Amino acid sequence: MLASRSANTLSNETRLTPSKPISDPLEAVLDAQKAILQAPARRVSTYLISLFGTVAEYYDWALYGYCAALLSALFFADSNPNIALLKTYGLFALGSMGKPVGSIVFGWLGDKFGRSFVLRRSMIGIAIPTTIIALTPDQQSWGALSAIIILLCRFMQGVFVSGESDGVRIYIYESKIAQYPYVANSLVISAMIIGAFLASLASTYALNNSDTWLWRVPFIFGGILGLVVFYLRQKISDLPHKISTTRCKGTSLNWRGILATILLMGSVGGTYQLFFVFRPTFMAKLSSTILATQAQESTTLALCIFMPATILAALLAERIGGRKVVFMGALSLIALSITFAEELVSSVNNLPLFVSFVISIGMLYSPAFILVIRQFSADVRFRCGSIGHSLGHILLSGSAAFMATLLWDIFNTPKAFALHMIFLALLVLASLVLLTPPLARNAEIDCGK
Repeated sequence: MLASRSANTLSNETRLTPSKPISDPLEAVLDAQKAILQAPARRVSTYLISLFGTVAEYYDWALYGYCAALLSALFFADSNPNIALLKTYGLFALGSMGKPVGSIVFGWLGDKFGRSFVLRRSMIGIAIPTTIIALTPDQQSWGALSAIIILLCRFMQGVFVSGESDGVRIYIYESKIAQYPYVANSLVISAMIIGAFLASLASTYALNNSDTWLWRVPFIFGGILGLVVFYLRQKISDLPHKISTTRCKGTSLNWRGILATILLMGSVGGTYQLFFVFRPTFMAKLSSTILATQAQESTTLALCIFMPATILAALLAERIGGRKVVFMGALSLIALSITFAEELVSSVNNLPLFVSFVISIGMLYSPAFILVIRQFSADVRFRCGSIGHSLGHILLSGSAAFMATLLWDIFNTPKAFALHMIFLALLVLASLVLLTPPLARNAEIDCGK
C-alpha cells in the first residue's frame, strides 16, 4: 500500500526536471564545468573554498565514528565490549543533540544575513573541538572527566556542523552555476565523501597506532585543516543573487515539508550510518569476524564505490526525476535486506552484494537534499531545511549505530541489522508521500500576486 501511494506521487516529478533536459549522460557535468569557467574568478574561488570546507567538515565529523572502537577502549573502558561500544555510540547520538541548536541559530542567521555570513563562521566551531579531542587524556588519566570533555566537544561540533553542511549545499543550489541541481548537489556530496574517505584512511592509521600517542595525529590534522578553511572563508563573496528576507503577513512555515524532511533526511542518513559506520565496527568489535584495520579498509572500498554511485544517481535524477531515483533505491534496499538478511552485516565477503548495497544507498543519498529544500521558499529555506535535517539526524541517523548495537546486544542475530535497514527504507517511501510540490530555486513567499 505504501509503495503504491509513493508510486502515485512520482508522476509529479515531471515538473521537477530542469528546463533543459539531459540528452547526453555527461551533458550536465560538462555544462556545470562550462558555467564555472565562465564565472568570475572570485566566484569560482568562492565555490572551491566552500567545497574544500565541506571536505574538512566531514573529515572531522566522520573521524569520531570511524574511530569508535578505539575511543570506546580509551575513554569508555568496560569489561563488556558491547557496553563499551554502546557508550561510545550513545555519546555519538547525544552529541548530535547540538544539531537542532545549530539549525535554529545558523538557519535564522543564514536566512537573515545571507548564506556566506554563516559559512565564514561555522568552521571554527568544528575545528577547535576536534583539536581538543586530540589533546584530551584518556580515562586512566582523568577518569570520567575525559568522557565529559569528549561529550562537550561532540556537542559543539553538532551545533556548528548544521550551519556548515546545509549552508554549503543551499549556497550552491541557489547559485547561477547550479543549472542542474542534482548534479550540483552531487559535487557537494563528493566533497563530503572525500572528507569521509580521508577520515577512513586516517582512522586506519589511528587504529594501527592505538597503543601510542600517535592515534591523536589524525585529530590534530583535522583541527589544523579546519582552521585553514576558517581563514580562507573570510574572503568568500556573497551569493550571485539577493535573497529577500521579508515575510508576508499571514504566511506560515511549511510544517508538512519539515516532517517530510525529518523522515527523508533522517532515514537516508540512517542507512549510511548503518552501512558505513556501524557495519565495519560490528564486524571487528562485536562479531570479531575480521580485524579492525580490515573492517576500516572495507569502509574505504565502500566510499570509493559510493562517490561515482552518487554522481550517476544525480545524472539519472536529472533525466527521470529525483523521486523516482529515491523510490528505486529504497525498493532495492528492501529487496536486498530481505534476500540476504543473514549475509548483510558481513557483506564485504560477498562483493556483488556489497557493491549493490552501496549503489542503492547512493541512489537515496544523492537526490534527497534537493527534494526537501525545493519545498521551501528562499527566505525560510535555511531554517526549515536545516531544522528538519537535524531533527531527522537525531531521531534516525545519529542514533542508528547506537540502536543497531543495542538490537545486537538484545537479539544477537544479524537479522536485526536487516530489519533495521528495511525499517529505514520504508520511512524513505513514507517521506515521498509527504513531500509537497516544489518551489523554484529563488522563489520567495507568495503574497497572493
